[in-house]
Amino acid sequence: MTDIRNILIVGFGDIGRRVASHYTQQGQHITAVCRTAADSEAATLKVDLDQDQKPIIDWLAANPSGQIYWFAPPQKHGVTDERINRFCQALSNSDIKRFVYISTTAVYGDCQGRWIDEEEPLKPGTDRGKRRQNAEQCLQIAAKEHGFELVVLRVPGIYGPGRWPLARLKKGLPVLKEAESPYTNRIHQDDLANICVTAMNQAPVKAGEWRAYNCSDGHPSTMTDYFNQIADAFDIARPPQLPRAEAEQQLTPGMLSFMNESKRLNSDRVWTEFKTTLSYSSLAEALN
Repeated sequence: MTDIRNILIVGFGDIGRRVASHYTQQGQHITAVCRTAADSEAATLKVDLDQDQKPIIDWLAANPSGQIYWFAPPQKHGVTDERINRFCQALSNSDIKRFVYISTTAVYGDCQGRWIDEEEPLKPGTDRGKRRQNAEQCLQIAAKEHGFELVVLRVPGIYGPGRWPLARLKKGLPVLKEAESPYTNRIHQDDLANICVTAMNQAPVKAGEWRAYNCSDGHPSTMTDYFNQIADAFDIARPPQLPRAEAEQQLTPGMLSFMNESKRLNSDRVWTEFKTTLSYSSLAEALN
């Protein structure tokens, strides 16, 4: 059973708050790392991950066998995750039992629509994916050196209330033609939070070792289908579709980076080893 007195959540956004709620609803205590003071039942540490991470190291010193959820993203530029690098360099003799890290499926790069599992070689094609690959590598080295258990959750798009692209749809911004649209994968925010908690408690990882898990609902579809399903559910006009040549002139670089990668995730490992089930088995179920 997890020793909840020693749990630290780094990055207190939507998923961090959902994970914290799992513990606080049971009357249990956790500590959350935030850039500014947070309105939360959790105790908070104010930390600027780009400047001084000493409060995190001090917390680890005061909490033997600490267990960490790291949900904070890398900085927005470069090909290395300087925040994770800074953390790993500061560890010294810090005592960590288990570290659950949210990565991204962008570490796989473009797989041309193939079904892939966790054994797929990492070939990130964007700086965003390279930063996450670098974070995974740094944590693997640190886990071996310091003897903690590392669980890497490779996460695709997250959906659910508050995350629907309604503003984009209402603006009528275009998407790729269905026939040219890449395969994308996704997971509901509640299911991802549940996976995170289960990973802390059940992932079969030994001290000094690591294990990766793809985290998707198992129902990939094209990005265009994703926007169409949401538009239909909220009674908004479906977005206009453009051929790729035109889309490259109109879409933002960020959107184009997603359009240039296509893969279908096999997530059997997480469901087999965690022995848990989905609350939302597909986007369609969540929208109904």
